[in-house]
Amino acid sequence: MELDGNLVWLKVNAATGEILDVLTGQTPRAWRGTHVTFRVGIYYDTDILDLANVASLTLSVFAASRTGDKQMNLTVAAADFNATTFTAEDWAGRSDYHAEFAFVGDLTNLAVGTSTRLAYWLAVAGLTTHTPAHKLTYGGGAFTIEEDGPYNSDLTTPAPADTFYTGDESDARFAPRFADGAWVRFHQNRWWHYIQSEDLWYPELAELKDGIPVLTLGSGESL
Repeated sequence: MELDGNLVWLKVNAATGEILDVLTGQTPRAWRGTHVTFRVGIYYDTDILDLANVASLTLSVFAASRTGDKQMNLTVAAADFNATTFTAEDWAGRSDYHAEFAFVGDLTNLAVGTSTRLAYWLAVAGLTTHTPAHKLTYGGGAFTIEEDGPYNSDLTTPAPADTFYTGDESDARFAPRFADGAWVRFHQNRWWHYIQSEDLWYPELAELKDGIPVLTLGSGESL
């Protein structure tokens, strides 16, 4: 067996809209900036669809919010389908599928932010041979891009959107000021109060007094 990139056998269930990588039993994933090939088989419940009336299939990847520009996008014309239909045995034996979508190199160089992975939204759609053509969405679901580390050090990770804040930037953003001159911020999984006259931050601590939970302030720290 030879491997020339990530291979995803993507089952799309048009009855439920769900997608599944049948090789892993999970939603699809790929390493950032590496070659990934999707071999797509479209079902309706347990029946394999006949795509004889389909002019083209498109596989697109969007931000997880399903808005904005397509991050990855390929269209395969009917003339380039592997098969318009096939048997369940062919699919189970990994010998037949509807269409193949091969994304090479930097086509998968998507941003992962400050994490080691980031979920996107993958959708499979088609255009029929009707006049005018009918647009069909067969299914969609999560598609995860994983950071593979130093192997891709030659690829520059795309810059985050203007609305993205790093952990430090988010941590430094303050809540509105109170009348007593104190400020509050969320840090290390708890709220802290700043006392300006002491130039110190005090963490909120939950305590039980007479069986009643109350909030007190811990020792002051310089953050």
